Amino acid sequence: MHTINLLYIGHRQSSMEMIHHYFPTMQQLTNGTDILQEVIHNSFDAILIDDSLPFSEALNTVEKIKMVKKSLLTIIVATHPTCEELLQAVRISINAVLTLPLQTHEIEEMSKKLYFISLSNQQTIKQNLLLNQYKNALDSCLNISKTNINGVITYVNEHFCYLYGYKAEEIIGQRHVLFHHPENTAKEQMIDLWKKAQSKHVWHGTLINKAKSEDDIYTDTYIIPLLNGKYEIEEYMDMRIDVTALETHLRTLQTKIYEATQEIKGQQESLIAQSRSAALGEMFDNIAHQWRQPIGAINNAIINAEFALELAGMTTDEILETFKQINTYTAFLSGTIDDFRNFSNPDKDKTIFPLHQCIGQTINIIRGAYEMNNISLEYTPDNALRTITVYGPQGELSQVLLNILSNARDAIKENGYDSGNVRIDLSATDDSITLSITDNAGGIPETVLPKIFDPYFTTKNKVQGSGIGLYMSKTIIEKHFEGKIEAANEEKGAIFTITLPIHNYKE
Repeated sequence: MHTINLLYIGHRQSSMEMIHHYFPTMQQLTNGTDILQEVIHNSFDAILIDDSLPFSEALNTVEKIKMVKKSLLTIIVATHPTCEELLQAVRISINAVLTLPLQTHEIEEMSKKLYFISLSNQQTIKQNLLLNQYKNALDSCLNISKTNINGVITYVNEHFCYLYGYKAEEIIGQRHVLFHHPENTAKEQMIDLWKKAQSKHVWHGTLINKAKSEDDIYTDTYIIPLLNGKYEIEEYMDMRIDVTALETHLRTLQTKIYEATQEIKGQQESLIAQSRSAALGEMFDNIAHQWRQPIGAINNAIINAEFALELAGMTTDEILETFKQINTYTAFLSGTIDDFRNFSNPDKDKTIFPLHQCIGQTINIIRGAYEMNNISLEYTPDNALRTITVYGPQGELSQVLLNILSNARDAIKENGYDSGNVRIDLSATDDSITLSITDNAGGIPETVLPKIFDPYFTTKNKVQGSGIGLYMSKTIIEKHFEGKIEAANEEKGAIFTITLPIHNYKE
């Protein structure tokens, strides 16, 4: 419980004994003691002057004490104070005037009032001390200014002046337009700032201003409206942290990131070109496989026709049948040329196309190579799946499929199988379609499986592979189709799964 430290000035014994009962820590001073010095050097909560001092002299003493310790509680005991003396007591903020003879209930009541007043004063002193510490703490690390409701600056601290290179007298009375950055301060930001502040909300953002030296100053800024007792805006407090070095570093990093991104983009373009070049080489091998049989058949048809004409002649029907066979073979060659053209087309424009169509064209390209190596290729999707469309560059998806199918063929050959089987399956959900390619080549080694989509990783020799095929396949599926490609092992071989959004049309 808080104890009142009372200083008793006087020597009336009866008064002292009564007061001491309620103020056990009371200290006494006689008239001859230097009262002012005692008050200055001790922590008294209240001072009581009895009638040993004339009332006017007691008033003068209190007035001097109040100049040193304004919050000190003061009581004067008087015999017959005049109205003028009481008015003077009120003027100098004396807390109480007691008249003789003192009554016990008066002293008790006074002690209670002094207790609460003293406690309140102690709390106020403590709060003011903390507030001063808060202010000093903020002043030591923040750039602070205040403006009135008209936007005129009324206060700046030393840090604020130092940051912008002005003296306080050059800033006070001005508006913040003094620091306006004509090129980089967005008008929309200023409108948002004042709109929020005038609606009694705190605004927070990064501002760019000009210092007196014309240097750019970036600050992390809070604009805080200060309200009076009527919940009206009295003024605005502006607290800023200098982030110029951080912002400059950030902008440098952004430039470097942009340059690195452009470099990576160029590298990816180069990798795509390399991958396409390798795929074109694969395609030409497939052309040779695809065309060898129909060209041979056309040649045989022509030789047979010449032989028949030389020996016994040919009927009109036989000649027409020969032409029909040749036309069938040339139509097949023309169809494969279209498929090869679609594959090798460098146009990267995204279109909506049936996934089934893309798979069919890719199968036509590689069918000859599969037949030459005694590998069967199964693809029998449900009719409902044949019309599902996807969005992206069709030629690049053909490149991905051809790469996986070629790898399956190579794996079957390298593992010594006399024959092989590759199966393509389709399945769909409401918003995506999944394409899986499964082979029976024995699977991918578990130590290799996590790395197969890494750039330049290959299990083939340098002549056979560059290690960019599957890496670019992953890049194409993820970047150009917003899809996903995964690889895993099944019982007899590997399975590659590609999941694409259905008809993912974009403007």
